[in-house]
Amino acid sequence: VDHRKRIDLIPQFVLLVWRDVLWTGDMGYLKEMWSTIKDALAYFDTKDTDGDGLPNNTGPDQTYDQFPLKGTSAFVGILYLAALKTAADMADLMQEKGYGDELREKLKTVFPLLHEQLWNGDYFRLCYDPADGPCNEGVMADQLNGDWFIRQPTGDSLIADKKVNSSLRSILDACLEPTGYLANCAWPGGGAVAIGRHTADQANWPWSGVEYAVAAHLILMGMEKAGISLTKCVWDRYERTGLRFNHIECGGHYYRALSSWAVYLALSGYTVDLLNNTLRLRFRKNPVQSIIAAPTGWGVLRIDDASCTISMQRGSLKLKQIEITGKRYQQATVRLGRGAIKATVVNGTVMLARPVTLKANDILKLEL
Repeated sequence: VDHRKRIDLIPQFVLLVWRDVLWTGDMGYLKEMWSTIKDALAYFDTKDTDGDGLPNNTGPDQTYDQFPLKGTSAFVGILYLAALKTAADMADLMQEKGYGDELREKLKTVFPLLHEQLWNGDYFRLCYDPADGPCNEGVMADQLNGDWFIRQPTGDSLIADKKVNSSLRSILDACLEPTGYLANCAWPGGGAVAIGRHTADQANWPWSGVEYAVAAHLILMGMEKAGISLTKCVWDRYERTGLRFNHIECGGHYYRALSSWAVYLALSGYTVDLLNNTLRLRFRKNPVQSIIAAPTGWGVLRIDDASCTISMQRGSLKLKQIEITGKRYQQATVRLGRGAIKATVVNGTVMLARPVTLKANDILKLEL
């Protein structure tokens, strides 16, 4: 996992497996990957060089491989918190309660420590070096990557909403350049780190894949106008240069820009969890229509402030429950075609009396 000496790949690998298990519902995949996940997390423990439970960066040892970080960093540290949380959930699925409890206990210990070292009241500092104590107050655009990765597919949070909103505002204030891009990092108070190779200035210039992830995070947190504006900055920049389909980061046609799909998903207001046969919807004041896609099929989703409709086009989609955020309600009516589906509301979730499998040409309507 770490053959390129990029330690962020380890928590990202854990998160990737967790996301794909939710998306596909494929427990066979999890069983195949489980021993590797455990090995990866055990190896990651060796990156805690000062014994405080958090991984320590030792220079340009992560995806920003010309951008040195020292000690506890927001980017890698919050990814690690997310990996602990999701690996504990996967341990439950694998019926390894003891291991899951161990991971949760570790998360309980390191979570407040990371905040103590990095939270400055407005955002998470770039890094804190425990060897000699200094903090680098840089504002990194990617500091909340671990929180975004959990929110996007589940709507759950890792970091408290208040701190996420404050950090996102700080990122826009510090990193958004008037010329239309979001720098990967900024130092409003000085103290910029020395970049290893300025032909790949990974601090002061943008990666569109990061910009799209931040834009999606903004939308998920209710800052839709800012998220759309940032997305338009990226589009306009590449449109001006005639590179609409060639986003350049570490070479041409770089894959990280595929995070643009996260913006679409955030705006559409849904996520699909086939592991639990759950549809998660975020209701909104302004109506939205989008494609709803799952590994098993796709359709058209329409959401307004009091209802949603799914018109299946191809394949199928099995549902047991529909989780709803963004609207308070006590009752829900569910219809499949002309027939009513009995449903009850429990803690913000519409529980269907029986599983429903939507097939091509089926129409499911939910009204609150």
